[in-house]
Parts: sequence; C-alpha cells; structure tokens
Amino acid sequence: DLLEKPADLDTLTEKIKDAQTKKMVLVEKKNEQAIRDIIASKGW
Repeated sequence: DLLEKPADLDTLTEKIKDAQTKKMVLVEKKNEQAIRDIIASKGW
C-alpha cells in the first residue's frame, strides 16, 4: 500500500498491525512445513 501524506496515524497503525499479522501467519506456516519435513526425513 502506498501511504498518503500526511499519513493518518490511526490508519498507519492499522496497516502496520495487519502487516504484522500476515507476517506471523507466513512464519508459522514456514515453521510448520519445516517441522513436517524434519519428521518425514527422520521417518517418525
């Protein structure tokens, strides 16, 4: 998203929180896949 100038602080804060949430979901999915790969390679 492009930011408007001057940026509304509430809007900016909301966009940051949304981005943090999306990043957390991506990191969690990546971690879960890494765990699955390790388990599969160990034959558990």
